[in-house]
Amino acid sequence: MTEKQEGKIDQTMANEAKKKTETLGDFKEIEAVDLHGRLIVAIQLKQWDKWKRDSIEKRVKKRLKEEMKVDHLYVSSDYKIFIETKKLANHLERQSVSRNEAEEAFQAIVVLMSRK
Repeated sequence: MTEKQEGKIDQTMANEAKKKTETLGDFKEIEAVDLHGRLIVAIQLKQWDKWKRDSIEKRVKKRLKEEMKVDHLYVSSDYKIFIETKKLANHLERQSVSRNEAEEAFQAIVVLMSRK
C-alpha cells in the first residue's frame, strides 16, 4: 500500500485554527495546514487592512498560541504564502499527495516565509 492510500492526513487542528482565526477579524479568506504538530495559518486581508499587516499577524499568532497546542505556529498574510498554503490544503483534502510530498511542500512554504 502506498502512502497516498494510507489515508487522509488529519487536518482537524487546521480546521479548528481557521475557525478561531475567523473570530479575530474580518478576513477575505483563511487557509490552514497542520502537519505533525506544525501549523501554517495563511490569511488574506481586506484591502484597507494591509496597512496593519504586522499587527494583525502578531495578534492572530498570539491568540492561536494561547489556545492551541502546536509545536510550531506560522502565521502569514503574504499572498504567495496564502496561495501555496491553499494549494497544499486542497491536495491534502483530495488525498492527492503523499506524506513525503506534503512534508516537502510544507517545508517549502516555511522557507518562503523566512525570506519575507
